[in-house]
Amino acid sequence: MDILLRVTPTKAFITGVAFPQGVSTLFRTVDDGATWQSLHNPCSGSLTATLASLDGDTVWIVCGVEPSAGNESKQVFVSTSGGQSWSLKASVGIGDASSGGLPSAGYVSTLALTSSSTGFLALSRYGLAAGTGTGSTWQELGSWDGAGGSFRGLWFATRRTGGQLLAMACTAPSTGGRPGSSSQRGRLEGWCRTGPLGGGTARGL
Repeated sequence: MDILLRVTPTKAFITGVAFPQGVSTLFRTVDDGATWQSLHNPCSGSLTATLASLDGDTVWIVCGVEPSAGNESKQVFVSTSGGQSWSLKASVGIGDASSGGLPSAGYVSTLALTSSSTGFLALSRYGLAAGTGTGSTWQELGSWDGAGGSFRGLWFATRRTGGQLLAMACTAPSTGGRPGSSSQRGRLEGWCRTGPLGGGTARGL
């Protein structure tokens, strides 16, 4: 899985995990792609990884290791130096007690941030989790998806209402079955979380 993340007009990251070897790479540019710097990827040995940043300085990365029967060992790392160094914030192994509430259920899919200290993690075959405290504390927001589906993406739309910045995080669930089948047509719903940036309530669409 390869990710190109552009966070400012001049700053961007490329990360990749080669399956099944688990060889991870991470590159950063600060000059609009003219040059690239190779950085240490803390997800080395992982099978999946997702990266997010709002400013190119504070960067979150979530690693997925050893998937099994809808569960996966996970690690959350955060850098405040643009990926130069990393700190382990939370982790969980299959069947182990979670560090900071990170769920073992679901496979690492997509990570999105609403601030340097708050993020949302979409988990395929499970649901959504919210991380606060710069990734050290996690709360499960619901297991909407289930074993038959997969959250394909997570994105945010923002708007100002009365001077307050609001956010809407949406996931797009899908199910198995052939395209156009009744099982797929019946699952075109989305899941959104709306409210002040970094908070809010859940509602289905």
